Amino acid sequence: MQYALHKSYVLKGTALRRSLSNLMFLRGIDETVTSIVTGNTTLRQSQARSEDVGEFSDLADWTDPCDTHIINEVICKACNHCRDLDLCKDKQRALKDGIPVWLCAQCYVAYDNEEIEMRMIDVLQHKVMSYVLQDLRCVCCNEIKRENLAEFCTYAGNFVPLISGKEIETLLNTFNNVASYHKMQLLQQTVLQALKTPR
Repeated sequence: MQYALHKSYVLKGTALRRSLSNLMFLRGIDETVTSIVTGNTTLRQSQARSEDVGEFSDLADWTDPCDTHIINEVICKACNHCRDLDLCKDKQRALKDGIPVWLCAQCYVAYDNEEIEMRMIDVLQHKVMSYVLQDLRCVCCNEIKRENLAEFCTYAGNFVPLISGKEIETLLNTFNNVASYHKMQLLQQTVLQALKTPR
């Protein structure tokens, strides 16, 4: 059973724009694709003409359409094999009692979903804590804010957070998708509570 959790908010634009972006991405990775796709500038210019998107616009860049989050050093309890587990794109998975589980790449024994859920909750709590306690930096000089009550930097720049709210929201949505698919109720409750908290 293979699947990937898709980002609905990334798939903006037409199929032509997405396919051209994919072609440009592949061209940058592999030399054989470069030889197949002749006229690199022609391809970018046709994308710009057909979609009213500039050649070097962010919309012309390739973005991965799937969510991803990697948990480091997951150890199999059967064979002690240690590996990094991509929660959304990992290919070794199966159903156990009607619940999707990840499998060890060596011995194909199912990992403990509760253990992975607890590690995900730990990651989530650390990320939210670092978001709440983060420093602010100046837009102009990139220095960290020193005075608590200062509204502007000494260079008259505004302060912005180091970790954006969008980054935390993306992580929460990814974890919510994984939790609902793998029936991790505690994680899902934690994520929904964090999503309700104003940012």
